[in-house]
Amino acid sequence: MTGRRGSSTTEYMLLISVLVVALVVAAFVFVTGLREGVGSLAQGVKGMLEGQGNEAVAGRDDGAASTECPYTFDPRTGRYHDTSGGGYLMVSFADARSSGCD
Repeated sequence: MTGRRGSSTTEYMLLISVLVVALVVAAFVFVTGLREGVGSLAQGVKGMLEGQGNEAVAGRDDGAASTECPYTFDPRTGRYHDTSGGGYLMVSFADARSSGCD
């Protein structure tokens, strides 16, 4: 009897996981918005893996956003970086804005 301790919990978790997978598959088949969203997400991940970066910032120049901005903008990551001292540290948007970056 002691060898079956906890087995019912495992069986319930397996049952719940099968139900969740079935619900996701049903939603994917019947809800077109979900299918489009998954496709868009897949394209975004593929673009990032290929080094294309964020589409929202792809048109920006590589470099500082303005003459007052002490940071370098990287369109691949869509973030500002502090390159002083030979580093490449990511800078928060709040710090970039307060330093004169767009």
